[in-house]
Amino acid sequence: MNRREFIKKTLEGIVIAGIGSIPLISGCVHNPFSSVRDSEQDLESYLNSNSIIKDNIKYYIQTDKKIYNLGEEVEMHYKVTNLGSKEVTIYCGQSPEFNILIKKDGETIWAICHGWWQYSPGVEISAGETLDNPLNYSKRMLDPPKWDMRYDESDEANQGKLVGPGIYNVIFVTYNGTEVGVPVTIR
Repeated sequence: MNRREFIKKTLEGIVIAGIGSIPLISGCVHNPFSSVRDSEQDLESYLNSNSIIKDNIKYYIQTDKKIYNLGEEVEMHYKVTNLGSKEVTIYCGQSPEFNILIKKDGETIWAICHGWWQYSPGVEISAGETLDNPLNYSKRMLDPPKWDMRYDESDEANQGKLVGPGIYNVIFVTYNGTEVGVPVTIR
């Protein structure tokens, strides 16, 4: 029996009267007193995230869930955090310095940005600072970007058409050679 099963089994035997809800115990997926058990439907609703750390900078990407029905919007959140104690500048060969790509079988089918300037002054990040959705240069959180599951204008043959079911990769790109992504399943 693993740790999670042990905790669930132990807590199922405890009788608590007069308490309508009980905070979740760290590491448990559900309230152990609930009759709801893990299912594919429950797993669909979990946040889907990944991050990497390169040169004391954390690059993070997240989608609002892992599994989508065809036609739903995929909501994305991405950020860059300076984990160091000094201000840093991310230098890239172009501006904007960041992008979100959707790839299928290694081929880009959608991107937030399609045009670039051949010059980048760099992106400065103070010690401990996080840039949420850094394509927004005002450094304040706006509505997160969303992909409507359609091919973008870069694919003339499929432009505007709905994609098919399958596994797609949502990739946060920093044009300094850094990429971090998460897979999403469309059914």
